[in-house]
Amino acid sequence: MWWTFLLLGCGGAGDPAPAPLGFAGVQALSLERGGTLVATWPAAEQPVDSYELVVADDAGERARVSTKADARSYRLEVGTDVADVQVWVEAVAGEQHDAGDGPLALRLGQERLQLVGQVPLAGLGDVHGEGDLVVTAGRTSGSSFFVYDVSEPEAPVLLSEVVGEGFVKDVKLHEGWLYTQGECEDCSGDPEQQGDYDGVGVRVFDLSAPREPRRVGTLQGSTLGEAHFSVHNVTWSDGFLYLSDNGLDAMPIIDVREPSSPVEVARYTPPEGIVHDQAVVGDRAYVAFWRGFAVLDVADPAQPVVLAEHTEPALGSVHNAWPTEDGQHLLVSSELPGGALTVFSLDDLGAIELVTTLDPFPTDTIHNIVVQGSYAFVSWYRQGLVVVDLIDPEHPEVLAHFDTHRYEIEGHEPEQTWALYAGAWGVWPRDDGLVAVSDMENGLFLFRFHPVRVERP
Repeated sequence: MWWTFLLLGCGGAGDPAPAPLGFAGVQALSLERGGTLVATWPAAEQPVDSYELVVADDAGERARVSTKADARSYRLEVGTDVADVQVWVEAVAGEQHDAGDGPLALRLGQERLQLVGQVPLAGLGDVHGEGDLVVTAGRTSGSSFFVYDVSEPEAPVLLSEVVGEGFVKDVKLHEGWLYTQGECEDCSGDPEQQGDYDGVGVRVFDLSAPREPRRVGTLQGSTLGEAHFSVHNVTWSDGFLYLSDNGLDAMPIIDVREPSSPVEVARYTPPEGIVHDQAVVGDRAYVAFWRGFAVLDVADPAQPVVLAEHTEPALGSVHNAWPTEDGQHLLVSSELPGGALTVFSLDDLGAIELVTTLDPFPTDTIHNIVVQGSYAFVSWYRQGLVVVDLIDPEHPEVLAHFDTHRYEIEGHEPEQTWALYAGAWGVWPRDDGLVAVSDMENGLFLFRFHPVRVERP
């Protein structure tokens, strides 16, 4: 994990007495571009002479500076070398030093992504996970999906490879249940494929025994254009699935609280376009319908309420949408040549405004965006994984970048595919800093993300 905590307070082992100066210690760290470390802390309860900021790594103390007694923050130039450091603040009164709850950990330097594990495999689709399990969609690999144990990310273990359960591009794993979509690879252009396709749009698997996934439920139709016959993406939230249904050009909402008996309880149809993906965060669903996006209140999934529908003619090909943590902005990906990341203000749902576009790779195409905290994790096709800093959503910045598409793997021959839509397909950030990325040619990548801001929980 990228958080580590040490107990540096005074007192002997097992001493229940409070810290002698009533000092909580360092509360937040941030690393600014160029190598400036900013530490903040609250005042001690007792009078102090000064505070001391300490930066240490495996080799010992790198820096120790003293501040005035009324200081509550300090800026320290620490350089741009890549090093993991412990930072703490001590309240000082005479000979007494109180470090409160101890240090926070932060990585210096500009490199925020550390590749820790990789599985060479061609043909993957999306990726999702829960705990130490990561599932990748099989897409054109010849299998439906793969289940990995990533408890040791440096050496991911394949637990199961499932074949014969549909052509799978998208997977979601929640509370031990795996949900996969089913889609005919080319039903509209190849009548023979349509005849061979089984029409199962959703499969539900019990993953309590991940070495032996067990299918327990399905949703399907009988003909192209019928509900649940062909589903492009699935999203899970609080016992309900939200589907991007190809045949309906709509988003059915499915009750899967009884996983073996999924039941449709509601359906949202956009004013125009095709539902392509959706994110459900809290009580709101953010629906990308290709020509624009919608915001729905889904506090009661059986009775969704449309809060806003927005089309943006200049944007086009709205692939997915994800809100910032506070819900005040929406990040949208445009899956078209040169497609970029666009930020909209949701302050007034009656007058949604485009506020900025981030386009660091104007000749390449963006794919999927996932927001976690003040960062966006983006699979950017031929550019691989891109991490965007959202501390100011109206001025987003690329914080980290790793090119999975051009990563050379000894003994692995990547599959040939249409160059524009090659590379990173999906991204799943775990809340402890582990990030999984599925690359269509090169397989599963596991990264450790080192943020530039850490706070004491």
